[in-house]
Amino acid sequence: MKSLKSVLRSEGIFSEDDVHRLSLKKTWNTKQPMVTVITKYPRFEGGVKIDLTTQLIVNNASEMGYGGVYLMNLFTNVNINDAVDDIEVLTHEDADNYLLKAIEDSNDIILAWGSSSSKITSHRIEEVHHLLKDFSDKVKMLMNPSTKKISHPLNPKSRSFWMVEQLKELQKET
Repeated sequence: MKSLKSVLRSEGIFSEDDVHRLSLKKTWNTKQPMVTVITKYPRFEGGVKIDLTTQLIVNNASEMGYGGVYLMNLFTNVNINDAVDDIEVLTHEDADNYLLKAIEDSNDIILAWGSSSSKITSHRIEEVHHLLKDFSDKVKMLMNPSTKKISHPLNPKSRSFWMVEQLKELQKET
């Protein structure tokens, strides 16, 4: 009989008013590389409670040999729930600084925000692409194996196995 012990360390950074989640870091092995996964919207959970998206990201990152993950988002407001047009401040003014810190601390960046037809989301994607231009060698995309387009971890085709490919150039993946 053998015993296996592990620790999953969580570190979340929130705005003073708890409206914005700027960063969520989960670490389970400091000897392995970190990865940054960028999805659309955060949920407030992250310290102890884990939503399904977070669980799928952690599970797949571990399977891929990473020792931790930065769970980052296009938007930082935790109250979005897909009602983008109804929220006044979608992204905290310091969001890009925290995104850059995560990117710099990671071996790879995986874009995993799924498809979008929203003009607001498309504009934010362009802003993030601009931030990523100096890190293009690290940028990969979670792909739907059927359509070869950007996927989200909750997509049934991406839940249990991640098809991740290096981006040849930063472009709109909608």
